[in-house]
Amino acid sequence: MGLGDCTLYDRLKFVRQEAGLGPDAHDTAYGLDPAETIRYLRSSASAIDLLNQEHQIYHCDIKPQNILLVGGEAQVCDFGLAKQMEGDMRQTQHAFATPAYAPPEVLHNEGYSRQVDQYSLAVTYYELRTGLLPFDVTTHASMLVAKSMGKLNLDALTPAERK
Repeated sequence: MGLGDCTLYDRLKFVRQEAGLGPDAHDTAYGLDPAETIRYLRSSASAIDLLNQEHQIYHCDIKPQNILLVGGEAQVCDFGLAKQMEGDMRQTQHAFATPAYAPPEVLHNEGYSRQVDQYSLAVTYYELRTGLLPFDVTTHASMLVAKSMGKLNLDALTPAERK
């Protein structure tokens, strides 16, 4: 793998800065345009699918900071939490992940599901498009409740993107 130019999180910060939004603008929705976001996440999703389907390896920490831009293309990196899943996926496993991007079952220490990376990629999409996370991040408890109840706030996306 080549050296990365920046992460997707760095790219998001640059886009927001170019729009005049400082690092404290946590209530203003503004991010990458849809075509750029889809281009990066399509290649990331392909890499994740290959790992998941062909090798039963789950990254377990997909987030904008773990997707590098190399020559204008996205590459998934940082496999420090990756796990090879074998056998019964219902079996509890020691769970680690970045809370903002982790699915509810990981946050409740119920182990990993086969959808762990897809859930994280969906949260990543929302953040890249809006510069925000789809839940209240003022407390850990509010984030847990929103995720557990499926009460993610997707209002900053267009109706088509929410689907």
